[in-house]
Amino acid sequence: MGNRSTDHDLADALVYGAKGTDYQLFDDGIVQLKENSFTSLSWFTGLYNFCSAAPGEDVDKQRKAEQRREKTQSFELTGFHFASKEWKDEIDTMASIIQEHTLVLNPSLNSYVPNGILSGRSENDSLTEITVLAEVLKTAGIEGMIEDANRQYEDWKALYNPAR
Repeated sequence: MGNRSTDHDLADALVYGAKGTDYQLFDDGIVQLKENSFTSLSWFTGLYNFCSAAPGEDVDKQRKAEQRREKTQSFELTGFHFASKEWKDEIDTMASIIQEHTLVLNPSLNSYVPNGILSGRSENDSLTEITVLAEVLKTAGIEGMIEDANRQYEDWKALYNPAR
């Protein structure tokens, strides 16, 4: 979120507009919109916890958000994206296989619903069904795709995440 989550004045400007023109910020930390001013709805923009409080909101929400943010952890996968374009055909095939093995047509709903593998209520042996699905996916090339994803991840990590 960058500056939007650390610069409260910027968050207020993005949500409420120009200070003094579109809204007034009182000493108690509550924002009052001026007549005919626009708000971009703090919850819609994702800035609810970072902008000043509107009437009826927790005045302490910014401090509480900072405390939550301090407790968060960054994972080494953050920022990595698998370049899957060359695997499009295999991914399409695997999606069809997964659908075939995990969804069944419910005629009364005229739609597909999860079968036992996904719901845990299989009439058959779920472990056998999962083993069969895994073998079919291996035949379709999932292991090669996983190897490529791991290679891409290691390459990305060496370039963009060397400290981890």
